Amino acid sequence: MPPIDEKVIVQRIDELLATQVQGELEGYSAVNEALQGTLTVLEAIHGRGSQHQATLLQVVDSAHGKQTQLWYNFVKYVWPAV
Repeated sequence: MPPIDEKVIVQRIDELLATQVQGELEGYSAVNEALQGTLTVLEAIHGRGSQHQATLLQVVDSAHGKQTQLWYNFVKYVWPAV
């Protein structure tokens, strides 16, 4: 595995933190994009299959299991975890 470029990781984290989440479809899309980016950052820092990734994926699974609409669940439950 190549060495991690800390500057690139910090820049990506800043981009993820700047994600705007509003509206139904747009909010779901933004959260999903931020989720994927966060999983990638976690993998780069902690390695594939880390406890950090597993915890975040548990939140996603929980959101899928709720009775309310998926976009709402992602904005309400996944977004704070991302």
